[in-house]
Amino acid sequence: QSFVPKEFLTMIQRFTKKPVSMLTQLAWIFSRSVTHLKRYPNEFLLFLITEIVVGLLVGCAFYLGGRRPFDSYGNLAAIFMSVNGSYAIVFFSVAAYRLSIYAAERPLFLKEYFTGTYRTEPYLGSHFILELAAILIAELPKCLIVYFMFGLSFGFGYYYLLTILMAENAAAIAALFGSIFTKEGAAMGSLNIAIIPQILFGGLFVPVSYLPIWCRWLSYLMFSRYASSLSSFYLFGDCARSDPSEQNPCVQYLRAYQISDDNKGLYWLGFLGLFIVTKVTATVIFAKKARHYE
Repeated sequence: QSFVPKEFLTMIQRFTKKPVSMLTQLAWIFSRSVTHLKRYPNEFLLFLITEIVVGLLVGCAFYLGGRRPFDSYGNLAAIFMSVNGSYAIVFFSVAAYRLSIYAAERPLFLKEYFTGTYRTEPYLGSHFILELAAILIAELPKCLIVYFMFGLSFGFGYYYLLTILMAENAAAIAALFGSIFTKEGAAMGSLNIAIIPQILFGGLFVPVSYLPIWCRWLSYLMFSRYASSLSSFYLFGDCARSDPSEQNPCVQYLRAYQISDDNKGLYWLGFLGLFIVTKVTATVIFAKKARHYE
């Protein structure tokens, strides 16, 4: 005992008397992650630069597309698909970025969980805080670039919020796949299983009403459906309300995509609900995998 510092003995005695709370574990993991980020910021800086470059590319491709008049179905389709294209790009980039982080840290976490150092909830909670901060910082300049170069007609706050939610859902998918697969290559290769259905069944480019009836229900499981529905509502809702006649292209477009003014609250709930379900599922799988760690 004489070779062991008194403060260390006191700490050991305190830990053996009662378990460490999840809040304390969260603080420790978060502090460690912040320290790691300060020492090795290149990964985040690369993500930030990539998002800015992507924003410039999207802005150039759809320059002033949002200022087209709402007088034809074709103009509405071009605006709608351009906005949804930006959401799809966010989903790809954020999912790949977060999955690489989960894959790199997964072995250490499984070992710490198996030895009783940390629980799953504080670990994923710390990741959520850091990923949210990273996404808020990285997506802000990109959204500003896309919004003003594209000339969108609805509020920037709505566009930024929908982009953040789409990015957070992509991060939730990354956490889920990071918990399922033990190797980064397998996780990255299988990520298309989650991404492609977002494009095919989420109404990003093809109206949900055009899907076969027997697979139309899949659209309710897609984050992209709620993002595209909400952006369409904020883009064309005022136009449809100002002239509710059948000849109005805005009314025709919203009906083709089955977007109703009455369901706006349900779209937000569906968006958040899928995010929570995905995060909880990832937490459960992480814990199950850790219990069988060798």
